[in-house]
Amino acid sequence: MTEVVPSELAVAKMIAEGAMPSPSFHCGSMFVLLRISGTGVSYRAKHDQYVYRSPELCLSDQFAARCAGLPVLVGHPDSGVVDGRENALRNVGSIMFAFPRGADLMGIARIVDEDAQRAISALDLDTSPAVIFASPDDNVVLELEDDDTPLVVEGEPAMLDHVALCEAGVWGAGRGDDVGVQTTS
Repeated sequence: MTEVVPSELAVAKMIAEGAMPSPSFHCGSMFVLLRISGTGVSYRAKHDQYVYRSPELCLSDQFAARCAGLPVLVGHPDSGVVDGRENALRNVGSIMFAFPRGADLMGIARIVDEDAQRAISALDLDTSPAVIFASPDDNVVLELEDDDTPLVVEGEPAMLDHVALCEAGVWGAGRGDDVGVQTTS
């Protein structure tokens, strides 16, 4: 009798369901559960602003489907967006599929870079999503009464650019939550 080897999608779905640990290895790649983005309000220290991402938008089936193939980078490019050079320097994998879990949009990333695989296994890493808006008018900036820190209410991005592996992302550090890269093994 021949042993049935699961497909990469089957492995990813089993991790998402909790039937396999995160990370798990399959055919030389690491498959890991990570937060693509949070929703609600968080604080962006780099920009000294609060940000609001709508759960209705970011946890929708359409938004999750847009994440298929989303590049997973080590850190953000200086320009904030991926180009060919930055992709070659930073890309360590991609998102297989995404799904909502609580207030977060989660995803299963296929990590192909061995140095990144070792770092994920050894470190508590967070994630940080990067999106592109077609116009500054896509977002609404509100001034808070009790605070000089603005609140940016994000509209729908024109493009989901990448998700970065980092030490402290907006949706983990900004809300005091757990890290973005989920390890259960």
